[in-house]
Amino acid sequence: MKLPILKIPEYLSPSSMGEWNTCQMKFYLKRMASNLYIPNLQSYPAAVGSVFDAYVKCALAREIGHDLGEPSKIIEKNVDASLRDRAVEEGSRLFSQYKTHGCFKRLLARGIMFIELDKTAFIEDDTGSSVPIRGLPDMFEKDGRPVEVKVSGAGSKSGQSPCQGYMSCYHNGVNKGAHSKFGEPLELLNEDWAKQLVTYNWIYAGLLPWRNVDVAIEQVAIRGTTVAFATIRTFVGIPFQERVYADYKKAWQAVQEGDIQEAQPSPDRCNKWGTLCEVSTMCTKYNELQAMSPELRELRGYR
Repeated sequence: MKLPILKIPEYLSPSSMGEWNTCQMKFYLKRMASNLYIPNLQSYPAAVGSVFDAYVKCALAREIGHDLGEPSKIIEKNVDASLRDRAVEEGSRLFSQYKTHGCFKRLLARGIMFIELDKTAFIEDDTGSSVPIRGLPDMFEKDGRPVEVKVSGAGSKSGQSPCQGYMSCYHNGVNKGAHSKFGEPLELLNEDWAKQLVTYNWIYAGLLPWRNVDVAIEQVAIRGTTVAFATIRTFVGIPFQERVYADYKKAWQAVQEGDIQEAQPSPDRCNKWGTLCEVSTMCTKYNELQAMSPELRELRGYR
């Protein structure tokens, strides 16, 4: 349906495309329905990830002669005050173990070219059409490979296992070796990570010519009191990239025209990771759902 556009976003990004693909109405209400951007509510797992990320980046920057300042400054900027103390305790513990297992030293030895560069670029395909895309990659290795640092399972009762396809995985100081799926493209291991990393590569190296894009993940996987540190070095294939870029083009055209799909409330969309969507009070369909009887809500997956 066509909706009035009060503000057109200046660009798309991996995170905004994640919103678009989950619920176009959420994208619209957050980014197009007013001049006030509504940020995501930060979760505890995200806060822990931000703290660990800050420690890794600042330590790497010092080693290669960059200056990102002290981790505390980055943490103060990126971590919600209500979560900060708990997140710093956990994030600093994880970073200490990351160093103890030798993971930091191995990452540094691969050669870090630069860290945390924010950039918006017009990504153009072979038809001449282009989409403005913004990205903030964690870092690039000296061979031009984008690297993302991921913390999985923080604060979760069930925890998280390392992503399949790892090159190495250190647990209790022991390297489990390469996973049986080592060498498979990232899109077969984790689509969201593949979309994010290949987007960062396009921003800095361009979309064309189409080629397999080398990518890397440094994952901290937490399950209960145990932590595993997995290193993933693989690639993103051409057919997957073509589909991802086609999604960017389609979304950008719809944004320009105000062509937005109606919301379809569900727990996965409205209460993802147990956190209520930040624009739920503005969403007509969600409010209609709340007005339904408990029986009807249960049919929709709500209890």
